[in-house]
Amino acid sequence: GATGSALIWCKVANVGVWTDAASRKALILYSDADNNYWLEKNSVNNRARWGGAAGAGAALILKNAVSTTGWVCLAVTWSDGANADQFKAFWNGTQEGATSAALNNWGGVGLDNGTTNIGCLSNAVPSQPWHGWLAHAAVWDRALTQAEITALANP
Repeated sequence: GATGSALIWCKVANVGVWTDAASRKALILYSDADNNYWLEKNSVNNRARWGGAAGAGAALILKNAVSTTGWVCLAVTWSDGANADQFKAFWNGTQEGATSAALNNWGGVGLDNGTTNIGCLSNAVPSQPWHGWLAHAAVWDRALTQAEITALANP
């Protein structure tokens, strides 16, 4: 949790998903409310959102004006406040927004297997389900470089 990366390929079922006013999780790595990382289609129309929390310090990066129905590679890298204090979001291999330095020290203990998911927020009672396709999800225990993210997004 203190340092890592996550990547997933996403495709919405149709253009209307971007305007359905629902949050839809592509991937969430969850230890507790203060320690988690996620990638989603936001409830605000035409917005992708990457977020994370470490020790209750929160980072959030947005991409507006999204309407693609093709495959998109979403990725995030993080390093908590005890390390480099960087949270970066990537859209098709290119960094989206500025690097955030808002994380505190990771305080989570492992990942919660009921809330760490691909394609929804919770598996007990599935909520915020992805509406479309997901592929090639991967998680690393280090922050990948820009070059590595770009290579993975452009095979």
